[in-house]
Amino acid sequence: MSTNIITLANEKGGVGKTFLAVQLALYAAQQFKLKTLVIDLDSQGNASSILKKNDQVLVADGITSADLFSKDCSITAADKEHALVLVSAPASGHELQAIAQSNDEVQEDMLLNFYNLVSAEAEKFDLVIIDTNPNADLRSTCAIACSTHVLCPIQLYQESVDGITGMCERILGGNDKVNMFLIPSMLESNSYQMKNAEVLINHLSHMLLPVTESVIETVDGGKLQIAPKEMFAAIKRRTAFAEAQGSGKPIQQVPNSERAWKELKRVFFSICSTLSVDRPDAMTTAQKAAVQKLAATYPEQWQTLLRQFWMSNSRTDLPQIDHMTICELGELKMTCSKPFARDFSYLLNP
Repeated sequence: MSTNIITLANEKGGVGKTFLAVQLALYAAQQFKLKTLVIDLDSQGNASSILKKNDQVLVADGITSADLFSKDCSITAADKEHALVLVSAPASGHELQAIAQSNDEVQEDMLLNFYNLVSAEAEKFDLVIIDTNPNADLRSTCAIACSTHVLCPIQLYQESVDGITGMCERILGGNDKVNMFLIPSMLESNSYQMKNAEVLINHLSHMLLPVTESVIETVDGGKLQIAPKEMFAAIKRRTAFAEAQGSGKPIQQVPNSERAWKELKRVFFSICSTLSVDRPDAMTTAQKAAVQKLAATYPEQWQTLLRQFWMSNSRTDLPQIDHMTICELGELKMTCSKPFARDFSYLLNP
């Protein structure tokens, strides 16, 4: 398996780190069947509390996130067939706080232990997601050091915008090879936040996560017209979020979440598209036939169509493609070896 370690980091609390960590993990595990590990390094243990409510989450045996800083430790649940595994925060937050407050010599050993253990365990998973504490200490330093990606949810208040440059410098100072993205979170439609969004786009657009959605229309003669819609990833404030977190459910399973789910799945798919996933092929004969039919019918557009199906989770029929074939194409994202490849031509190989 390829190594993909995403850390959620921000030096402010209440910006949506835990929400993004939990919902992204549920999305990856349930929508794409990625074998996903969540590590909760926050003393409050909110991600742990939420995920333990979901009966599809397996809690790692006899281990907490505080143990990952020790030499003699392994995640035994990694050997089990389960899509989503949690290494929870300890019941008492004091254990994680004690790690953060240990002396420099001990911290150096802890950093090395955490880095080596998580890097090794990550090879057993398609994706590792680490939720960190808001204050910058050893826990977030360790998480960032071993990460391939860092996601920073930010709120567009002036004090948050003013602190972005310093936060980015500290994160990249801990790992200058990491893929780092700022994701505006808890957005509200007011002129104040829109003004700050413009500042962010004008000065830090290279740090924002691009989202490309394809608008598909049928024109005269049954031909397809596909137009790209470019934007940056952002998460609006939605009332459905609190209910999803309170129940431990993915956002699409709570009432009145249609608009929230439509927005979030674009963001989640775009995040996952930056990953390097390469797993054993489990495509069925029907799925292979479906992708062959799509490619034969739309030879210039089939890859864009397939990617849009997976981003939108759509089952909308296309001219000359029956609904059963569309359903097989939707299921393909859970069985193909490289669901986020830039080039899907490998799917056509015998």
